[in-house]
Amino acid sequence: MNIISANGHPEAFQMVETGRAVALDGTTSSSTARRAIARPGDYAISAEALSVEPYGIMLRKDDVAFKKVVNAAMTDITSRSDHPIYEKWFQKPIPPKGIT
Repeated sequence: MNIISANGHPEAFQMVETGRAVALDGTTSSSTARRAIARPGDYAISAEALSVEPYGIMLRKDDVAFKKVVNAAMTDITSRSDHPIYEKWFQKPIPPKGIT
């Protein structure tokens, strides 16, 4: 496998569209993924994750009260698919193209 760099997600997707690359890695943006989903006859998204990308939230080390609030909010958001934030970003069409 040869890994090629691109100057952002739009250029990376264009490289696949024009045949200069055959795939994109799993860290591409959701807008790139939506472009592929919008054209299912041309592109596919692998069901197999090839890597796991850790994320974190930074906050002051000595702010125990704020950490408790953040932890509770994150638990609430990630454990409920009916949460307004989850619904807004994952279940409703996103402007400007209206792709869910």
